[in-house]
Amino acid sequence: HDLWRPAEPREAAIAREMIESGNWVATYLNGQLFLEKPPLYTWTMAGMMKIFGYKDWPIRIPVLLFTCGLLILTYSFAYRELDSKGAVLSVVAVATMSLFLEVNHGAMIDNGLMFFTMLSLYAFYRCFEIWQNETSRNRFHKDPLFGWATLFYLGLGLAFLCKGIIGPALVLAPIAGFVIFGKRWRIIPRIYPIYGSCLALFVVACWLFALWLKGGSHYFNVFFMDNHVKRFTGDYGPKEAPFYYIPYIFLAPLPWTILLVPAIAALRERMTRVTPGKNAFWTFAFWWIGSMFVMLSIAGTKDSQYLLPLLPAFGFIYGMFVKRTLSGDPFPRWWAVFIRCFCIVGSLAILATPFIPVARSCPLGFSSILMGAILLSVTINMLVGLFRNQWQGVWIRMAILIIGAGICLHLFVEPVLNEMKSSRPAWEFIQENVPESADLTGIDLDENTQGFMYYYGRAPRILETNEEIVKAARSENDSYILVIERRKNYPPIVEDLVATGQWQLHNEAKFEHRLYRLLKNRKKH
Repeated sequence: HDLWRPAEPREAAIAREMIESGNWVATYLNGQLFLEKPPLYTWTMAGMMKIFGYKDWPIRIPVLLFTCGLLILTYSFAYRELDSKGAVLSVVAVATMSLFLEVNHGAMIDNGLMFFTMLSLYAFYRCFEIWQNETSRNRFHKDPLFGWATLFYLGLGLAFLCKGIIGPALVLAPIAGFVIFGKRWRIIPRIYPIYGSCLALFVVACWLFALWLKGGSHYFNVFFMDNHVKRFTGDYGPKEAPFYYIPYIFLAPLPWTILLVPAIAALRERMTRVTPGKNAFWTFAFWWIGSMFVMLSIAGTKDSQYLLPLLPAFGFIYGMFVKRTLSGDPFPRWWAVFIRCFCIVGSLAILATPFIPVARSCPLGFSSILMGAILLSVTINMLVGLFRNQWQGVWIRMAILIIGAGICLHLFVEPVLNEMKSSRPAWEFIQENVPESADLTGIDLDENTQGFMYYYGRAPRILETNEEIVKAARSENDSYILVIERRKNYPPIVEDLVATGQWQLHNEAKFEHRLYRLLKNRKKH
């Protein structure tokens, strides 16, 4: 698909500008310093562009790699407690959560952050398992903890390079709760804290030193003060109330949230069956969810996609629950009520996917009817098993429906989303109306508009003062100004410029609630 709002055009343009400027240390957008995040994710996209060129699809190769790596880590982590069946179910749960599908379908920095936080947490937990099970240590033998500890600290450093201080903070918060409240202090000297801290700091310091050489205190002030301190206090970025994440903690794992209550009951049942002190895996998952949620809630700047690193821990819980219902052991009847709700709601949502194009006034095609009929037959079979309490057959048919949903998302839903979120129609409108020889400028253009224009090879010059606007109007060359009205009460910029007599409205077009308006200078002077 094309470059999608809200982030892909911006990220693609930053990566292209990194290649063309030769500046691989600091990130820029349309010639302006854009140091919101460290450049690791941009490096991965720029590397793909160097190999495959400035097309839409290469920027998503890092997404594919990070997503596959994340699911492999989810399986490996869940396998420590739930064996292969539970691990597969955990992977399925994570891969079908609404927030996971939304964020991992495009080039967004949170893809990389989720992978590196998961990598570091998994490496630490492996260190804990080895430490917990070791009886004695032979100093002449290779220490198995060393490799996992190295991976843990390397993950911390890379998490910083992906999204800044929040990366290692999201890792260290659950580990701190797990160690302190579990009185597991003795693990600290066993994970090579001095060596590991030096390794993580070295990874971070290499980039910070290069950043200082490039821009000195100004770059540090923009990166640390504007994009860390002010974001944490809420003075910069999308500021929300402290309780902003409470509804999203239930919305992010949908549709699995429907099973939350019986899943918690199953987890409690599982934990009461083992000896106290043997529940380390689930204690770790508890701190994983709780500490990350609290930390993100304290920060002033909030966005629903920031909850992405919590999803694997939820996946473990839901994977455990489904595995419990497949075990053949009896379970409380009231669990079946939630399972039926989950299956009915999920199957209805999947049944609707082949007919999504109809909602956009597209004709109903044969492929939609055929897929709908196939999904309907599987759903009917699933519902019969559901009310006969044939749980294994129910989950098998749900798995088939999930596969069918994936096919439908590709065939029917993605084209509709591409029509809604694509940047290309706006780009084609600009190309058709502004000759290559003309001067193209803009007023108050958002990041994504500047992003797709730069990435597609037509970077706009941003006008910020009245003097610049007057100069553009008096240009000997044809001069155009692009203005985007994003809301009803948007300031009447176009009307004010036309009223000066120096500009005329050349053309306008609306793309998904955004009105693109092009003005042209009236005559040459």
